[in-house]
Amino acid sequence: NKSQAQKGEEAVPVTIAPVVVQDVPREVSAFGSVEASSTVDLRAQVQGLVTQVHFHEGDFVKRGDLLFTVDTRPYSASLAAAQAESLRNQAVADQAKVEAERAARLQQEGVASEQEVAKARADALASAAAVAVGQAQIRSASLNVAFTRILSPIDGRTGSLLAHAGDTVKVNDLNPLVIIRALSPIYVRFTVPQEYLTTIRQKLGHEPLTARVTPRGDGAKTIEAPVTF
Repeated sequence: NKSQAQKGEEAVPVTIAPVVVQDVPREVSAFGSVEASSTVDLRAQVQGLVTQVHFHEGDFVKRGDLLFTVDTRPYSASLAAAQAESLRNQAVADQAKVEAERAARLQQEGVASEQEVAKARADALASAAAVAVGQAQIRSASLNVAFTRILSPIDGRTGSLLAHAGDTVKVNDLNPLVIIRALSPIYVRFTVPQEYLTTIRQKLGHEPLTARVTPRGDGAKTIEAPVTF
């Protein structure tokens, strides 16, 4: 002012700028928590002795990585027995088919009765059914052999190891062998005051909404991602 200027005090500089009309982003601050996009409780599909664990707690694993090996010997023996039984059934079925064809020819020649032909055909059908059952048993035994190699179903980080080499695992165990959490992508769940909820719902259906996430800690990097719901 004038009195200050007379005393020799310097005036305080003031910065001015032209007025501009533009959109200003509406921001809502909130605290959130990080969640895995997928969580899998890994359990055994066959009963047996864990012979080897192929990872360490906290490891990142990829889908298809071998995590546990269960003793395969009893299941391999069952598979071999099913294959042998299938070969025997196939041989019986082949012979029954030959007998049925032979009985049909003898009937045409007037040697075999209709009852004998019917019995030969029934034996052939029963033998063919036994072959089909044997093939199903082979597929089941093969699955059990495959289940002794427990693979990771997803990409993610492993948690606490709850089964070790030497433990016996069962199909219906309440506790999983390990829990795997997918960390890419990852979700951040947060809450907002109720007064903003209606506006957010309206905007979410018509335009993209962005969440700017900053983890706690010094030097944390801020990232942006779309609001899913």
